[in-house]
Amino acid sequence: MSAVQLIANYACQLKCPHCVAEPSRAALPDYRMDLETVERFILASKGIVYNFVTIAGGEPLLWGHLAEAVGMLKAAKITTSLRVFTNGLRADALTPPIVEALDVVRISDHGQPLDACRAAVPPEKLQIVPRKKHTPLPTEIPTLARLPVGCFCRSYGVTEGRVFPCPLLPPNCRKLGIPIRPEFSTEISEGYMERIAERMGGPGHWGKFVLCAACVANVEIRQKNTPKNRSEPCESL
Repeated sequence: MSAVQLIANYACQLKCPHCVAEPSRAALPDYRMDLETVERFILASKGIVYNFVTIAGGEPLLWGHLAEAVGMLKAAKITTSLRVFTNGLRADALTPPIVEALDVVRISDHGQPLDACRAAVPPEKLQIVPRKKHTPLPTEIPTLARLPVGCFCRSYGVTEGRVFPCPLLPPNCRKLGIPIRPEFSTEISEGYMERIAERMGGPGHWGKFVLCAACVANVEIRQKNTPKNRSEPCESL
């Protein structure tokens, strides 16, 4: 399976204690992807058809380029499932052309009203993700697991102008106080999968990289360090 998350921005209307993106939101609140990066990703994906491409954040419905990016990705035909993952608070941004182009709209359910989202998105495209299904950040540095580990994520992440072997790598590094070194990512260009595999221990690198031992998507870490903050309310910003 090949899958990618495009991290459109780190801005969000909420500060959620369990959110995996929170360390990056705090560090780079003004980060947003530009359309040049989307175009470079499309060119880098020549000959690839991803199982899914997800536009995530932060909060992607706050991203000013959402409509253009969705149109570009749909026209490129590089995925069988184009998705957006949102908190649903800006349902007005889910315009008919955007909804028509998307295959799935995933909404993180924090107990917020969802009537507007249900009205904007056909039920066959709408997925509600309850809070308990999230991969939350631990409240402290977790106990390390031995490599290789089981991985919940298994997708690439495009953010901050680079391709990472996992979308959780930048926020996980920031949470754990580990520098995000250049060798942790590669440029957005053809052959990025092969370059990442070479750096991260071969094909199917998920669960093999040194940071996987302390990652929130690690099955063992998740079982041993499930934080209580899953049930804590989100704070409006």
